[in-house]
Amino acid sequence: MFQFLAPGDYCRGTPESEPILTVLGSCISVVLWDNYKGIFVMCHYLLLEAGTQDDETPGRYGKEILPHFFSFFKSKGLRGPDLNAYIVGGAFSESASRLPEELIVGKKNAEYACHLLEQERVNILHTDVGGECGRRFIYYPQDREYSITYLDALGGWK
Repeated sequence: MFQFLAPGDYCRGTPESEPILTVLGSCISVVLWDNYKGIFVMCHYLLLEAGTQDDETPGRYGKEILPHFFSFFKSKGLRGPDLNAYIVGGAFSESASRLPEELIVGKKNAEYACHLLEQERVNILHTDVGGECGRRFIYYPQDREYSITYLDALGGWK
């Protein structure tokens, strides 16, 4: 059985938690965990930041949820070098590459996640970002493994 992580959602758990499944296009999923206390967090963010101040859904925005995760781990006595990460998603189509840089959402989402985690000195074990395919991403907390299945252009799984 899987827990489904919808766009804009985030969760935290322990190795005893059920596997978590999410489906990504231009969105990004980040999983952060530590090897000492056995806790993890995972998000599925859509955009870098809110367009208005009225939106109080931090899981939707990378610039809100990722710093929130670091605050959570710091409250547990853990810092970036104590953490491991997977970064997945950020797809964009070939036609999007002709847009102005600021409108290529998938690329901006991926660059932000990679940059922030590198800045925090997190051990990034795997990145699977960019390209034209959506992804089904499953994180298995029990063994800290993952699986990725690519969505082809016609909506089927590769």
